[in-house]
Amino acid sequence: MNGSKNLNLKVPESLFYEFHRLKGALKAETNQDCLKKLLIIADIRLKGLTKQEKDKFLLKISVENHNVEDF
Repeated sequence: MNGSKNLNLKVPESLFYEFHRLKGALKAETNQDCLKKLLIIADIRLKGLTKQEKDKFLLKISVENHNVEDF
């Protein structure tokens, strides 16, 4: 992989386990595959929204409990 970079992220233990739970749910073989799939999902989800809807949606995402409220 040319020009590859290492994210080397330090995350809280709960986020670590949540990532690996999603990795299993997404049937991703590697952390990199999981991250790619999550980015694709985010891109698809945000593409259909207007700027106002996107801003409202992003503000409602709760980073603390990993839930997205209905909007």
